[in-house]
Amino acid sequence: MQEKQRALAIFIIIQLIITLAISVFLYSVAAAGQPPATIEWQLSDAKVISWGALATAKEGRMRTGIKIAGKAVSWTPGAIFPEGAFSVAMNAFSPSADMADQKAGNWYLKGEWTITATGADPAALKSRYNPYAMTGLLNASLPFDPTVETGTMEARVRLQRGGTKPRTGRMPAGSFSGKSNFEGKLTTPFVPSAAIAKKTQD
Repeated sequence: MQEKQRALAIFIIIQLIITLAISVFLYSVAAAGQPPATIEWQLSDAKVISWGALATAKEGRMRTGIKIAGKAVSWTPGAIFPEGAFSVAMNAFSPSADMADQKAGNWYLKGEWTITATGADPAALKSRYNPYAMTGLLNASLPFDPTVETGTMEARVRLQRGGTKPRTGRMPAGSFSGKSNFEGKLTTPFVPSAAIAKKTQD
């Protein structure tokens, strides 16, 4: 019994050492001025603003105007801002028969997401490119109707705008993993805070 306890204690100590080493490494990378590749956002307190309108046709069912809002918090060092309001506006389609890339009965979500910084300058938000907002696209497929039940969801996201400069080339990819009401983890390409962006330019 004592040997098992000793082995368990050694295992725990090793795990703590590994965790500490990873933390030191991440801190050293940030301190060296090498920004992370992504921003990890925790989305919570999601509320349905509107389930939109449902239309039925021969091809299937289409729900337009779905709107959900909540909170977004990030602890990623140097990120564009640490917290804000998250919102998503999207449509959902469920085909009545199998299509080339869609399965009958599944629901396919497509829309736009936005994170707006807490305390954002209203005047600055009028500018297409500003340090207070991130905007992108999302799409996902679900085996259930998200307006009827809440389940797990994996979504693909892309960043359109974020920060004070236009992005060039193909929009960087990201992901969402969590509940279908958009409570979970959103991973986006890294966008630096205004202070870090200015320091880099200088």
